Amino acid sequence: MKRIIPLLAISVRQTFYRFMAIAVLMSFTQAKLFKRALERLSADFHTYPDMFAPLETVVSESRMHLVFIAALILLCLVLAYSACDSGSKSIYTLKRLAVSQERICCLWTVYYFFCISALILWQLGLIIIFSKVYMASGPGLYSYSDAHTLFLAFWRNNFLHSIMPLEDISRHLRNISLIASLSMGITAFSFRQRTGKRSYSGILCLAFTAIIFVFPHSNLPADVTFSLLALSVTGVSLWSILGGDNND
Repeated sequence: MKRIIPLLAISVRQTFYRFMAIAVLMSFTQAKLFKRALERLSADFHTYPDMFAPLETVVSESRMHLVFIAALILLCLVLAYSACDSGSKSIYTLKRLAVSQERICCLWTVYYFFCISALILWQLGLIIIFSKVYMASGPGLYSYSDAHTLFLAFWRNNFLHSIMPLEDISRHLRNISLIASLSMGITAFSFRQRTGKRSYSGILCLAFTAIIFVFPHSNLPADVTFSLLALSVTGVSLWSILGGDNND
């Protein structure tokens, strides 16, 4: 435990403020886009009262999913390159600690998993806030409760359903597999960069994850297939850390 805490402290010190900056920037950008989309659709509502767009349509029109993907990519780059500089003070501190590279990679993978999950939860919180704004944008738009409106939005919208799959167990498992694969890919990339080698598994997994998070609704076989692909990339990343001398 005495060795684990300094390792985690190094990761947190390198990335916490950058994570917050990314999350705040994502929040302001999405809020502005959502406000514009809501105002545009509200203007149509005053002309055609029976045709007010549902929440999922406002979300789609705001293009907030593109902002989330950009934030996810930026976060992954921050996490990856924060541990790449072999001459940095943090890397020097790591070398002074009597901890194996395997344990360091394991701990950082867990931390990266936490960071990516935190960004997704942050996005979920923003969507809930935006739904409150949507429900308050005009009296009597719907007789539905806030919970019902959210349920319909998360079920109908591809992006929202990936962020919160509700009772879709296969989608939950797919998301966990994607986040684990992405975390391991980031670890493999930074590890091999520090050792003067190359790793493309992290880049491959990042592109794969970015596409899948906005992929249309899929059935159980598709989710299982995506999960197996993600686990395969995780295996490649793990091999590149433990025994891969060649470029993967």
